[in-house]
Amino acid sequence: MGLDIHFVRVTHSSRINENKEAILFLHGWPSSFLEYLDVARLLNSSSNTNYDLIIPSLPGYGYSDAPLRPGMNPTQIARIMQNLMQRLGHSSYVVCGGDWGAAIGTSMAQLYPGHVRGLLITMSAVATTWKHYLQLALGHYVNPSILLDYDEQEFLVRRFNAFDFAKILWREGGYFHLQATKPDTIGYALNDSPIGLAAYILEKWSRWSNNEIDIDQSINSGLDRFTLDQLLSNVVLYWTTGTITSSMRLYFEYASQISSGHDDKILKGPLAASVPVAIVNYRNEILYAPRTIVRSKYPNIKLWLYHTTGGHFASMEKPREYARDIEKFLLQL
Repeated sequence: MGLDIHFVRVTHSSRINENKEAILFLHGWPSSFLEYLDVARLLNSSSNTNYDLIIPSLPGYGYSDAPLRPGMNPTQIARIMQNLMQRLGHSSYVVCGGDWGAAIGTSMAQLYPGHVRGLLITMSAVATTWKHYLQLALGHYVNPSILLDYDEQEFLVRRFNAFDFAKILWREGGYFHLQATKPDTIGYALNDSPIGLAAYILEKWSRWSNNEIDIDQSINSGLDRFTLDQLLSNVVLYWTTGTITSSMRLYFEYASQISSGHDDKILKGPLAASVPVAIVNYRNEILYAPRTIVRSKYPNIKLWLYHTTGGHFASMEKPREYARDIEKFLLQL
């Protein structure tokens, strides 16, 4: 018996039987389907649009079932999302995502290049071969110009300053190690305290939306980029569904997938050149890979965009810009 997958569908009901542009939105952690609702409303606000927008909750998140057996890694979720789109009648669709959504969308494009008509991602953290790691080391410790194109240097040169990069890893990387090794331990604690859960989630929304801010010196810690309703709705969703533990297990499953080497061809191999890709970069995104490295993973980049503001949860922070970028990308397909 399979998993029940929750999703929101935004479309013009009067045109339900017409041929529509299907777009699948995939969220990450600690986010939810709520992150894309404003973008969906903007895309479907005109009577001239003809989109079928699908916004699921990932397995183990929100209202979707949590897996009962080990192995629910990004590649397996990619297969589930392909099945969902097939069940909804879409043999061809565009995928948009950040964080885990970017990883899952990338796996979908690798597994099903004949179905994924385009892929738009906002976190292109690619470094999978010894050559990539050597390039990154030279960029970090010798000279950023080794890695960065001229138009990238002003935008992201601070990320390739060795001291700043080390500080970011030191301050922001602890959660990943914890969730990739012992997610259930912290999960039981967070499920026992709504205040603890809110603190754990909102700290990520704060730092990952503006990592240039000193949270010790800021009254709002950067959370003023969102409304109180947006922030608390996401926290309450995790609390009422009790899914913080199952959501964090995705990190453990991914780490197990990496260490096993079973899916190296998918994880480390490039996309088919037939799949068009849009890479949208926001200044305060937590991870970034230079264009010279990204090209090796995504050979058919149709759109490469920079935004001087915005962070990890850009679709909620900057929904108008995000919606416009989708429309720009669709014109390239």
